[in-house]
Amino acid sequence: MKAEVVDKSLHPEGWETPHYEPGMDREWLPTSDPNVRFFDSYSMHSIRELYCISEICQSHVPERIVEYGTASGGLTRLLGRWALITDAKVLSIENNTYAGLLGLDKLAKLLEELPIELLKANEYDQTTFDRVQEFAAEGKTMFYCDGGNKPLELRSCASILKPGDLLVTHDYMPEVTNLGDINLPKLLAEVAFIPKRKADAVIEKYNLKKVFENYLGENEDGVRLTRLLALQLKE
Repeated sequence: MKAEVVDKSLHPEGWETPHYEPGMDREWLPTSDPNVRFFDSYSMHSIRELYCISEICQSHVPERIVEYGTASGGLTRLLGRWALITDAKVLSIENNTYAGLLGLDKLAKLLEELPIELLKANEYDQTTFDRVQEFAAEGKTMFYCDGGNKPLELRSCASILKPGDLLVTHDYMPEVTNLGDINLPKLLAEVAFIPKRKADAVIEKYNLKKVFENYLGENEDGVRLTRLLALQLKE
């Protein structure tokens, strides 16, 4: 499913979708690239990915957003601006694996004017999961799985979805072995990417439906490298 531009009347006042045109795609975006800044934060997502994620927000209007993997904070800031304009809230979790790209203290200052709770914690321990459950207990929630173990995030978040909640996964692959020229150990590939067979198992088990699916880049040989998938618990 390709991203569709939503009716402008649905856009919250003051909100602008990140500008995207064909040809702006990149396979990977280094955080040191000054051209990949978004509202003073470096982004590890491409412009096209930011565009697609913002379209998902505009189409489904989440009131709570849980982000697994703050990293350099580019997407976090985008989600925070969405939350500020729509009176939503964001919980972003980082175990500090990638926070050295910017530093959580510096990032916290960039985010302090936005409705974002920045949680430095092990993303997968029970205390963190309890906080996620508490945060997501009310309002339509979007879970964005982009931390260190995406299949685990996918299963964990799927288990606490409310009707209408969204489960969005980044780096969703047709199959984990189809990595083209990306040289990753198999163990890393199994946690950094979400194989289609694992996503399909979660979709069936938790009665989910696909609401957005898009390939977000190809290498020169035409191998699809990264993919965005949005699921929703059926009403």
